[in-house]
Amino acid sequence: MNIKLQNAKPLSQIRDEKDMSNITPELLAAYEAIAKLDEKIAFLEKKILNLEGEKKHD
Repeated sequence: MNIKLQNAKPLSQIRDEKDMSNITPELLAAYEAIAKLDEKIAFLEKKILNLEGEKKHD
């Protein structure tokens, strides 16, 4: 399953661009969780590509 976030922005950029007074703690936590998952997915995708590259050389 390949999920791409459209127009994904770092939380710090969202904070800079928007008035955060209307953001609930739950929504803020969701933004943070999504950002962490996005980082982890990118790391794992890179690792998979490296492993696939090693496999081709065997």
